[in-house]
Amino acid sequence: MSVDISSLSSYFTTLTKSLMAIERQPLLRMQASRDEVDVRRSAYIDLNAQLKALQTAAQDLRDTPLTKLAIGRKATVANVADGATVLTATPVSTAALATYQIDVTSVAREERIWSNQQAGSSQALGLSGSFQLNGVQIDVAVGDSLNTLAAAINSKTFASGQEVAASVVDNRLVIASRHGGTGTLTASDDAGSTVLLSLGIVDAQGAFVGANHQAGASAVFTVNGVPVTRTRNTGLTDVIDGVTLNLAADAAGRSGALTIGADISGARTAIDALLSKFNSVQAYLANKTATTFSTVEGVTTYTRGLFADDTVFADLRGDLFNRFMADTPNSGAFKSLRAIGIALDDNLQASVIDSAKLEAALADNLDDVRALFEAAAGSLDTRLAMFTGVTTGYMDSAIRTFDVELADADRAISDFNARLVDKEEALTDQFAQMQALLVSMSYQQQQWSSIYGGLSQYG
Repeated sequence: MSVDISSLSSYFTTLTKSLMAIERQPLLRMQASRDEVDVRRSAYIDLNAQLKALQTAAQDLRDTPLTKLAIGRKATVANVADGATVLTATPVSTAALATYQIDVTSVAREERIWSNQQAGSSQALGLSGSFQLNGVQIDVAVGDSLNTLAAAINSKTFASGQEVAASVVDNRLVIASRHGGTGTLTASDDAGSTVLLSLGIVDAQGAFVGANHQAGASAVFTVNGVPVTRTRNTGLTDVIDGVTLNLAADAAGRSGALTIGADISGARTAIDALLSKFNSVQAYLANKTATTFSTVEGVTTYTRGLFADDTVFADLRGDLFNRFMADTPNSGAFKSLRAIGIALDDNLQASVIDSAKLEAALADNLDDVRALFEAAAGSLDTRLAMFTGVTTGYMDSAIRTFDVELADADRAISDFNARLVDKEEALTDQFAQMQALLVSMSYQQQQWSSIYGGLSQYG
C-alpha cells in the first residue's frame, strides 16, 4: 500500500516535490503545445466565420431569383398642411411609379349607440328579456349589469360586415359598429321585451334615440379626380393598384400628393454589407499574417501573427484585393466596380467613393449593375468557396486536423499525468523506507549511547 506524502518529514516532502517538479517539465511543454494548437484552432474558426459571412454577402448580390439587388418602392406624401398627416401609404415592389393627388372630403366613422347613464357598471340592471343586434339575439337576465351585458355582446359571432364591439363608458353601455359607413347598426327589442327602451337606446317607436346615437359615415375622397367611397379609413388595398392606403384621423377636408417612387435602400444596404464584410476579412488577415516589433531599452522584440507562417492566407488576402479591383467582363455596360463609384480608398478600405454615381446606376441601369455584380461578386464567391466548403474547404479541413491534434494531446497529457501519479507514489514509498531506516538507526544510536554512557560510570 502506498504511503501518503504527508507522513514524510519536511525534508523528504520538499525533496519529493522538487523531484516531481523536474518530472513535470515535459508535461508543461505538452500543455503549452496543446494550448498553441487550441489558440490556432480558435483563430481558424473565427476566420472561417468571417469568410462565410463575406461569401454570403457576395451571394446576396449575385444575379439569382433571391438577389438583394432589387429596386423596391417607397411612398412620400407632400403638399399637406403644416402639422397634418392626411394619409400614409405602403407600396409593393411592383407598384407603378406615379404621383396621385388625393383630396379627402370626409373620413369613415363607425355608427355608435349608447345607453342612458346607470348607477354603476357592475350593479344589476333589473331588466330581463332579449333584443336583436345586427341580426343576433342578445338575452338579458335580471341580474345582468352593464359589464355582463357588454361581455355577452362581445361573445357573440356576427355576420361578416355586421361585427360590433361593446364597452362601458361613464356607466353607459356603448355599442359601436366595427365598420364605417351608414346604416351599419340595427337594434330592436324582441316582442314583450323592453330592454333597449329601458336603457334609453331606442324610443317608443323603436328608433334610435338621437341624443344617444352617432351616425356612421363613409370615407369620401378623390384620387386624381376620380371619386372614391369606402367604409373604412385604413388598409385600403383596392384604391390604387399595389398600394395600401391609410387615411389619417385629420384627413377630412385636407389634401396631399402621394408619390410612389423607386427605393434603392435595400440594394444599397446589401452592397454596404459586402463592403463591410470585405473590410473585416482584410483587417483580420492583415493582423494575423503580420510580423510586428517593439523596442524597449534598446532591445527589439519581434512578434509573428498566428498565420504568419501559413502563406495561403497572405495569398488569399492579396487575391481578394485583386478580384475586388479587377475589371470583370460581363454582359452589362459596367466592367468594374469603379464604374459605379465603388473602389479602395487611401487606407485600402473598400468604400463607396461616389454615392451619386452608385445610386444613379441602381436607379437607371439596374440590369447592368446586376451583370457587374454577378461577375464581381461571383468571382469572390468562387474563391471563398475553396476555403468555406463544409467537406472540402481548406478551413474545415484544417479545423478537423486541429481537433485530431487536440485529442491526441489530451490523451498524451492524461497518460503522462497517470505516470506522474505512479512516480510520486514510488518516490513517496522510497523515501518513507529511507525515513524509517534513519529513524531506526537513530533509535539504535540512542540505545548504544545509553549503554556506553552507563559503562563509563564504572570504568
